[in-house]
Amino acid sequence: MRSSTTSGTSGVSSTTPTLYNIGHAYLQLDEPEEAILWLERTLRQEPEHLAALHQLGVAYERLGRRDEAVAWWQRALKIDPDYYLAQQRLHEIGQGPEPTEPPLP
Repeated sequence: MRSSTTSGTSGVSSTTPTLYNIGHAYLQLDEPEEAILWLERTLRQEPEHLAALHQLGVAYERLGRRDEAVAWWQRALKIDPDYYLAQQRLHEIGQGPEPTEPPLP
């Protein structure tokens, strides 16, 4: 399973965590439009950033754009089919099966 913050590829910019953290902070402040801008910048640096994909789904869901939210969560699951947060959100909105609990470290 991949990390939620790295794609396992070389060449990932050192600014990626900062971009993600800014996007996540805007989401916590309930500013999904602004969060989307920063999370999309994160994905331009690291296209397989699972947490950014998940948070984009959350942001679009908050905007009432459920189809786009589902697409982001499904994209995360294409990268990592065991990604619990995406499984959980899809299940909660009736778009997926019961999520599989992640193994303990």
